[in-house]
Amino acid sequence: MSRIVRWSAAALLGDDAPLPIDSPFTTAEAMQAGVSKRLLADLVSRGVVRRLLRGVYVAIQCRTPFDCVWLR
Repeated sequence: MSRIVRWSAAALLGDDAPLPIDSPFTTAEAMQAGVSKRLLADLVSRGVVRRLLRGVYVAIQCRTPFDCVWLR
């Protein structure tokens, strides 16, 4: 099983995920980290990440501004 498959099957992003869990990221940043647009769409549909704006996403762990580094 590949590394991407292991972390992407989880209900929440963990430390092994190539995506940040405490700040937003763009589609381009996800792709640079090895996450395809298809996998990103799957993560959104399963509720692991959510779309903030077109092309901007955040891990579901970052539910409120107080949970997120980018707003502190």
